[in-house]
Amino acid sequence: MESFFSFAILLLVLFLPAIVAYKRKHRNAGAIFVMTLGLGWTIVGWIVALIWALNGKTNQVNTGMTGSPFQRSAPTSGEERSLRSMALELTYLIKLRDAGELTPDEFEHSKARLLN
Repeated sequence: MESFFSFAILLLVLFLPAIVAYKRKHRNAGAIFVMTLGLGWTIVGWIVALIWALNGKTNQVNTGMTGSPFQRSAPTSGEERSLRSMALELTYLIKLRDAGELTPDEFEHSKARLLN
């Protein structure tokens, strides 16, 4: 039983770069997994995969919001925000609320500002 537990811990550590990339929604999560699978058993390959997983682009929704969920960037050159942009921002606010990042009152306040 201890050997199984040790093996599970070893696999968890070995695939840590791939897990981090997946959790961060890294754009190259598949490639990081393949690199971890092929070269993760070498210390250098594992370190490179971990650094790659911690850096770089992620596939997060761009809602036009910067910093705090209560700050929005101004529309460029007087163009109005499209309905799609508002839907993306509302989706982002819902995700923040569901994750516990926003209280129900903060969510309602942000939603009201967005829709007005």
